[in-house]
Amino acid sequence: MTPAETRAAVDRLPDDVLAEASGGITVADVPAYAATGADVISLGSLTHSAASLDYSFRTG
Repeated sequence: MTPAETRAAVDRLPDDVLAEASGGITVADVPAYAATGADVISLGSLTHSAASLDYSFRTG
């Protein structure tokens, strides 16, 4: 959904329903989605682009 579509959807929800914007949202898009009234914005790009770390708890 675009920010405009998200805004329209959020406006239709009752006030006691939590609205989440998710899917294809980048860091650059956050201000536009924040202005929609969504309560939560999820960014897969934060974890998709993070370098992996191989860590072990073995001590012996």
